[in-house]
Amino acid sequence: LEECFAPQCAPGQALHGAAYDTNEFRRTRLYCEEVDLVLRRHEKMLKNAYNYYSTLGTPGNNLGMDLDSFLMMMDHTKCIGSEIWDLSERECRIAYFCSQNVVVDEQKSHKKLVTMTFIEFMEAMAWIADLMPIPTEAEMIKLNIKTRDPKEPFMIEFEMRVAALEDNVKKSILVRRPSTEFMAYDLETQQLVPKLQAMDYKLDRFLYLLGGRLGIFHGGRLPGNKGYKFVPNYISIAQLDGLGV
Repeated sequence: LEECFAPQCAPGQALHGAAYDTNEFRRTRLYCEEVDLVLRRHEKMLKNAYNYYSTLGTPGNNLGMDLDSFLMMMDHTKCIGSEIWDLSERECRIAYFCSQNVVVDEQKSHKKLVTMTFIEFMEAMAWIADLMPIPTEAEMIKLNIKTRDPKEPFMIEFEMRVAALEDNVKKSILVRRPSTEFMAYDLETQQLVPKLQAMDYKLDRFLYLLGGRLGIFHGGRLPGNKGYKFVPNYISIAQLDGLGV
């Protein structure tokens, strides 16, 4: 096995991502005060989404969110296969498995092996944010979007304005940066492609998008008598009306 697979796991080879230490992502991108503040800002929305989708997975997995329910949630956001966000199911699976902690005994702790806790779920959101082409502040300003106006949930507004553009203009904006690829490797420098955007910036914008897209799918609020309301923080009534929801 070592002779067959080890050379392919070397930097720059086809399977180099298999040798990636997920703790490196945690040390360099995730574990900092700025990211903590972003997660706290969106904690209520994340907790409600986590609790709701955790009930929709494989029967018997009552310890947390399993892969099926995680992929269901991401499918409901319509980010997978989107022309704008260019997210794949493979990348969602990478985010899910990279965020899970190691289970010592996979037989005795099988449910922990096949589900993720809320803490792991929040980390998975950071992985996905890092794999997505989140627009820069300059790109938002170019479309005349006010990113701090609470009356205008800006990530859904970004989607709506990009969708209305002509194809040639749209292509100039929807350019996926190499740094968004998982373990993107630069053969010239013999190093991983450096990240261009701060993790807290990308995560904050992705979570506004997540809440907005789930709000669209569920008609403004999660099902149930006390279902979480995505309006007005993540999507506005005017936006829902404009989308025919």
